[in-house]
Amino acid sequence: MGDLPKGEASDPLVARWGGLSHEERIWVDGDSAALFIRGGHHPDMARELYTSSSEVLLGKSAKSLLWGQHYAMALMDRVCNAGRVIGNLSDHNAELRRKIEEIRAGAAPEAMAAAEQRASDLEAEAMHLRFELKVAKEHNNGLQVHLKAAQAEVRLAKGETLALSQKLDEARVEARAASKTLADEICQRPEKDRKLIEDYKKSKGFKLGLTRTGQVTYEYGYQITLTRFRVRYPDLEVAEDPFASFPEDLGIDMPEEVPFDDSADVPEK
Repeated sequence: MGDLPKGEASDPLVARWGGLSHEERIWVDGDSAALFIRGGHHPDMARELYTSSSEVLLGKSAKSLLWGQHYAMALMDRVCNAGRVIGNLSDHNAELRRKIEEIRAGAAPEAMAAAEQRASDLEAEAMHLRFELKVAKEHNNGLQVHLKAAQAEVRLAKGETLALSQKLDEARVEARAASKTLADEICQRPEKDRKLIEDYKKSKGFKLGLTRTGQVTYEYGYQITLTRFRVRYPDLEVAEDPFASFPEDLGIDMPEEVPFDDSADVPEK
């Protein structure tokens, strides 16, 4: 089959073997054989393996497998028919040789020459048929190889399709689980937010923040009230400003660095 013309991958595929019979010698006609090879093993299959879906590849592989089986069965039928014809010719040739031996004793030279010529013709035809049988067997072996390769491709495509289907099912299950989890989270979000707020209000940090906020508010209000008092009653004096800086405090020895205390303990009043 390596000597057959290949054809072009872009040529259209045409069904030409609908009425194939055992009397037709497709393997002898190079053009017909090339058309069949191109139709059964199209070069675009290699490209479509990476660009087409699994369903399309399975369909094309199954069609290629059916074409190969049809051609292989027709070729094997032809091989069997050729074998029977060769066997019949061999038997007929042996019978003719036996008759020639019988005729040699008393027949004329012309009859013997004619019989020998006929036997030679039959022998030549038998040799030709043997050659065709050998070629047909070689083609049959090649077709068997291609048939096994096509079957392997079909099995591989089916395996990939099964694996993809399993992954798709797993992805769907994960998507449904994620959707359910998200829906549950959305339903539980208000309750969780409320609990977080309640827990924060009960925390020491929140209470300390309220205490510090109250202290700052108190000091700010004291300063405003003191200012208004001095404006309204300028002749009066305040005995003590708890938030004022006193000069006698400047002489107190204090450490330059004090470790930062970030604890959330509420100071005692």
